[in-house]
Amino acid sequence: MEMRHIKTSLSYRLPLTIEQMEDGTYMATSSVLQGLLVQADTVDDVIALAPGVAKALIAAMREKGRRILHSQEMTAH
Repeated sequence: MEMRHIKTSLSYRLPLTIEQMEDGTYMATSSVLQGLLVQADTVDDVIALAPGVAKALIAAMREKGRRILHSQEMTAH
């Protein structure tokens, strides 16, 4: 398991936890953005896909009036 940060298009740094799955793929989740789940064949692919998934998830949460962040770990940059 490794920890990475990505920048979203909103200029936030979002911590990701990336784990290799039994089937050899990689899965990323975030402790501060509930529901973020990205799975791909490589770590680089997970990191490349994560900002788009985060943006779509945040947009859907805003549409439903849901709270987006679970803590102040997501920092503006």
